[in-house]
Amino acid sequence: MIDEESSGPLEAEVEDEPSVRIAIVHEPQLDHGKVDLFKAFLEKEVFQSTKDVILHLAGVDYVNSIALGLISLAAVMCDKNGIRMVVVCAREEVLKLFVISGLYKAIKIANSLESARLKLAPEASQVP
Repeated sequence: MIDEESSGPLEAEVEDEPSVRIAIVHEPQLDHGKVDLFKAFLEKEVFQSTKDVILHLAGVDYVNSIALGLISLAAVMCDKNGIRMVVVCAREEVLKLFVISGLYKAIKIANSLESARLKLAPEASQVP
């Protein structure tokens, strides 16, 4: 298991708003050296959320297959708990991983925080 002493802390933060939790990852590479810390972050900040979630991969340039699987698991856990989740992929290299893997079919993807907010906004049919 990789701990903070050998790999350093995960560069990430959380912003809680009234109806959404924004989990922002600034870590450049979600690889074998950070995957355990990323898992712990998701378990604490996303899996247990009682609000809709935006997982913003703000500073991420590289995502390995294990981290991609953890993002998929986070989406499943949110769905199981009745929580909607959108992943923001601001970088084309990361977005391509979601397209190539086919995860874009199962996980809502946005290219900006504003776009993610729109995907979580109530649908027009629900507005009186």
